[in-house]
Amino acid sequence: MNMMENCFLALACVVLVSACQGTGGKQEEASPEGLVTLAEKGRKSISIRQPDNPEIKSVAGEMNNFFTERGYSVAASAKKEPQTQVTLTTEKYLAESSLPESLVQEATLFFASSRDDAYVFYVGNTEVVLVGKTVSGLRSAVERFRGKVSNDGTSLKLKSGIEKNSPFIAGRLINISDAARRQTPYGSPFKDADPNIWPAEKLLAYPELFRQFGYSGIQAGEYRGYGTLVGEELEKVQKKAILLMQGAKKSGMTVSWFVWGDALFDEFEVICWNDPEEHK
Repeated sequence: MNMMENCFLALACVVLVSACQGTGGKQEEASPEGLVTLAEKGRKSISIRQPDNPEIKSVAGEMNNFFTERGYSVAASAKKEPQTQVTLTTEKYLAESSLPESLVQEATLFFASSRDDAYVFYVGNTEVVLVGKTVSGLRSAVERFRGKVSNDGTSLKLKSGIEKNSPFIAGRLINISDAARRQTPYGSPFKDADPNIWPAEKLLAYPELFRQFGYSGIQAGEYRGYGTLVGEELEKVQKKAILLMQGAKKSGMTVSWFVWGDALFDEFEVICWNDPEEHK
């Protein structure tokens, strides 16, 4: 069965298996010295700093939302209460980051032989440093942070130490199919797997889930086959696909387009590009 024929439900299982296997190739993680309390409601806040770069500021905004949506305070400036400083930056801005020279040197050495989305993730007693070789690497570091941090409802905690990771797969694509409309007909208990019934807000947000799993892009495809879409139904599916792709771009992911190697598929018909009549 072609990958385009996998429904979202089956696709989710593949994604989970892939996520468990991991995308990290060259990874080093120090033995933790213990848990560090990064934030505590009413007692300890977060302070985020980043260079003056629009893309990095966007990532910082996502990080800010991560804290505030969970009820933790993010201080715009220094306050009397204790703070944990979270630094978000890339290799390009390391020299002006005011980070410890030893950490700058270690990151620079690591990035010299790493992929673009490699990152260095450091946790100390009063600071967290997330450094990406590029903005893509910084996003990977943020997702790693979100996956590792412990939230008990009143405080956020992380194990101290340093982690360096460079994925062994440069581009990690997830294929987005519309086949669920066929494999989960109306009345099916699994109809929620069909993106064609999802509201725009859910479609735009969905790609971020795959980014958190470690994927760097999504791939959409030709939508007239596998059940033969025409007219209003075709237009509806195309609009849903475009929303998914827009959501991926918003999440900093790449978007690609799958095209059949032969003629566009039309169910129950055999069409060949090599036949001059059919080629028309």
